[in-house]
Amino acid sequence: MSAPVVHYVTPFSNRLHIITWNVGSAQPPDDITALLGLNVGDGNTDMYIIG
Repeated sequence: MSAPVVHYVTPFSNRLHIITWNVGSAQPPDDITALLGLNVGDGNTDMYIIG
């Protein structure tokens, strides 16, 4: 019988903000602050994923 995974992995939480810019051939805005959501939330995002 194997032990539960919790014995081998230390749990932690990360906050991810995942965005994509895919609007035909349009370019993303020069100021991507709004796109990244930097003005919203509590500022505790750990990682941004942009695709």
